[in-house]
Amino acid sequence: MPWGKDSPFCRLGELDARMLGLGAGFNFMTALHTVECLLFDEVPFFRGVFDGTIRYRWQRANGETGEHEYMRRTGDIRPQRLRRYFGPDTCVDAKISNLRILAADAKPFIERAVSLGRRGITMYIQPVPRPELFVSSKGP
Repeated sequence: MPWGKDSPFCRLGELDARMLGLGAGFNFMTALHTVECLLFDEVPFFRGVFDGTIRYRWQRANGETGEHEYMRRTGDIRPQRLRRYFGPDTCVDAKISNLRILAADAKPFIERAVSLGRRGITMYIQPVPRPELFVSSKGP
């Protein structure tokens, strides 16, 4: 999964790293996508944001070749819908002249995003986030 537990984003959370976005605001906080990957098996809604697997072959300049496969994410998102849930304790917006800056500590940011996802609070508007799709498929 592109943003799953083995992804660079989750690794940043494990290291408790700081994520920094220059020139982009909250709408470009890619770490928000960790939610659909981390909750894929737990919350039925998040299985609906993927519609298949993409496989491709690659070749490096040194001639090394390989294959890669990932699940394709679809849907329509509005990340700004989540901004109000990320206060200054989790995510900071700043501006220097006309340069937008966004900073967040990866671990609490991802933990907050996953917690919201479990509660049915998501950036997705398509597929429609119907409440019944957020009932955990795992036991207590």
